[in-house]
Amino acid sequence: MIVSSHLCSVRLTPPRLVPAVVLSLLVVTLSAAPAVAQPAMPDLRSMSGKPLPVPDLPPGTVVVRLARKTPQNAAVGVEITATTKGANGDSRNRSAKTGPDGRATFDGIAPGSEFHATAEVDGERLETSRFPVPSGGGTRVMLIAGLGAADPHAAPADPHAGAAPAETFKMGAPTGEVQPASDLPKGTLEITLKNAEGRPLAGRPVRLGEVKLTSESTADPKREVRVHDAVTDAEGKVRFTNLTTGETAGFAAVSDHEGMRLSTVPFRMPADTGMRGSILALLRTSDPSVLELDPQTKFVVDLREDALAVMIGLFIRNKSRQIFDAGEDGLVIPFPDGAVNAQEIEGGESIEIIPGKGVRLKTPIPPDAGAQFMTQIRYGYVLPANGDRTLDVRQPLPMALPDPFILVPANTGLRLDGSGLRALPADKDGRGDRVNVYTMPALPAGGTLALTVAGIPGRDRTGQTVAAGISLALAGVAIFLARRPGKSQVSGGPTSDELVDKREKIFGELVEIERQRKAEGANPRLDERRRETIGRLESVYRELAKAD
Repeated sequence: MIVSSHLCSVRLTPPRLVPAVVLSLLVVTLSAAPAVAQPAMPDLRSMSGKPLPVPDLPPGTVVVRLARKTPQNAAVGVEITATTKGANGDSRNRSAKTGPDGRATFDGIAPGSEFHATAEVDGERLETSRFPVPSGGGTRVMLIAGLGAADPHAAPADPHAGAAPAETFKMGAPTGEVQPASDLPKGTLEITLKNAEGRPLAGRPVRLGEVKLTSESTADPKREVRVHDAVTDAEGKVRFTNLTTGETAGFAAVSDHEGMRLSTVPFRMPADTGMRGSILALLRTSDPSVLELDPQTKFVVDLREDALAVMIGLFIRNKSRQIFDAGEDGLVIPFPDGAVNAQEIEGGESIEIIPGKGVRLKTPIPPDAGAQFMTQIRYGYVLPANGDRTLDVRQPLPMALPDPFILVPANTGLRLDGSGLRALPADKDGRGDRVNVYTMPALPAGGTLALTVAGIPGRDRTGQTVAAGISLALAGVAIFLARRPGKSQVSGGPTSDELVDKREKIFGELVEIERQRKAEGANPRLDERRRETIGRLESVYRELAKAD
């Protein structure tokens, strides 16, 4: 199929930073599999509507945040009505609609005034408590709909500790890291959320994902998954205690900010001390010059009936220390002239197909943190040959590409020509079919990938031209795509690049197994395949560690 392991691989911290087995389980399991049930989390009902004084807001400012069921699920475009009552007894009503982050701001309120706000979400009336507006700093209030009646068995309302019920944990853009802290007790983690200016962000949910390996057997590895929730205090801090230490557990902390999930890099807790770190909410830019394409970017040229199918996997890097956000217009990658039947290919960020124009990416792109985090999009289109035996492909690229990489299934008989085009050693796909590999000189931002493709079977022009749709079952480029030869090699064993190819192939298998398990439910056959696949993955990580 078109989705190769290169186009669906997970970018990982090098094995020497975190034990290979734990790290693979952390990224794969927490990103794709539901967590096991854990003790009840702090009761959100007792937090909803309660004021939280914060120093990062101007005096006389109250920010009300509206959400459905969980703090992360913002209720957008909902009107909130606030009533303020002054010391003289005069009341004033004001209304504001929640923005994309579910927040509405009421400012210019006289200190000492009583504040009360109400809103209606899905027919449910929500209201804050009545509280005096402080004279120093501002106030944040969260209103959460859909929580139902209070749970008499819920854990006490401690916003700084607890474990969440079973649900999926998603990694984010790594804008934070953690370091050992000798002044913190063993098993204690302290995370601070900061804005782009370094000021603390109070009242923000932080989620900690943990994967604990309970069996080291490669044939039957067992793991326990936990997800802990907390909310930052007035200093922007959360603290987690009694965490698993040593090499059998891996962690990552995440928090959402203005529509983007941010995280620490994966880490483990040392056996003799605590850890302290931060997650930084970065500034945003709409300047596309901060972007470039990574050499992992691939172009696949395949043959269809009287047409070429071009499949593209773009790995986009953000070289700056800001989040790239093009806004509603998005980042548009143009189609070449004559492209038809464009389709998104599963596995990358969601994109919009603009017929006759290009693809639009609206997802913000975070800094790549030293190429550890990249944004990937995948799509394809058809170029009708209209009976010609040769066809020019002119793919515009708004971003620089330092090392173009083009792949052609050898059984198509297609031949490429272009300025500076150079053939690399051929490779094989996962089915053993030969794949011809090419590269060409670097392309600047705004440049064009220009190729002439020959060897297209002729077609009678008197017949109706058929531009076949792109098949996602692409014979010839299944499972994995070619890589440059690796130099690092374990004595008498495979090279590092060969091991990476093997790792990414296994990742592809594991992703497919997880999809089947999700679709089919309990299935002993799939469970056994999953255990065997994870065992092979662990073995590859051990070999990679030796190669490093």
